[in-house]
Amino acid sequence: MVHNLSILVMVFALNKVYIKNKILFFIVGIISIFVISLFFMKDYLPPRTAYKIARINSDLDIKNTFEIVDYTEEYSFNGKGIINIIFKLNDLELKNLIQSCQREGYKKVTVNNLVKDGFLKDNPDFGINLYNRNIREITDGLYRLNAKDLNKLDFSITVLDISNKELIVYVNIP
Repeated sequence: MVHNLSILVMVFALNKVYIKNKILFFIVGIISIFVISLFFMKDYLPPRTAYKIARINSDLDIKNTFEIVDYTEEYSFNGKGIINIIFKLNDLELKNLIQSCQREGYKKVTVNNLVKDGFLKDNPDFGINLYNRNIREITDGLYRLNAKDLNKLDFSITVLDISNKELIVYVNIP
């Protein structure tokens, strides 16, 4: 009888340790997933900065050392708005971004390419403009247009102006 009781106590103690280990493993797993997601989602977390917005919309490695020339966010009461970010680049930053743009499949800024993508109309005098900037005046550059629906003006465009050493990120929110 005493032997059966000691076996029962031992089984109960082992079961209690097993449950504690299971709970501990679960808590460590949840914390690990949270920490890993923080690492990979850092650009999507507050505080919201020009650098984070530009990285998300351009898929380029934009360093926090880039000089911000203009950062404008304008919204109307119905939620429509624009985000315009212009970075001034030094020679090394420009060189690295040109290589990144080529890897990411950016296109050369030409009127023909912009018309093919639907950003400009067949008549190059008409189409969508950037904020305080005429994209037709960029003679040497690369761009990528992320257009969900150009008819509803739901798009973002990233332009690397090589001659002026500027990176322009423009987001239109319909």
